[in-house]
Amino acid sequence: MKYLLAFSLVLLLTFSLVAQKKKNIDFKKLNGSWISVDDKKYRITIKGSIMQEYYGREKTAVLNFKVNKNMLTAIDNHTGDIFKYEIVILNNHQMSLIYLDRGNTLNFKRK
Repeated sequence: MKYLLAFSLVLLLTFSLVAQKKKNIDFKKLNGSWISVDDKKYRITIKGSIMQEYYGREKTAVLNFKVNKNMLTAIDNHTGDIFKYEIVILNNHQMSLIYLDRGNTLNFKRK
């Protein structure tokens, strides 16, 4: 039992240290058009602090967002709904977000 407790404590401290080492996201890399890897009809465009979602040719949402470290919080301009994402990967070619309410991962490639 002591070993299990010690192991759990070490594991918890390790995850805590990894979480603290996450660096701030380069906000400029978010800007542009992104296409879902899983559904080619779903895409988003980001410019400044505005994110627009599209499905096919139809605009489905316009959101204002802010980024704090690796967290992206978006508010739907029409409904007022709040969406929270963790930015897992962001570079010039790909972006992966974890939608925190459901836990699913959204993978995008730059258009």
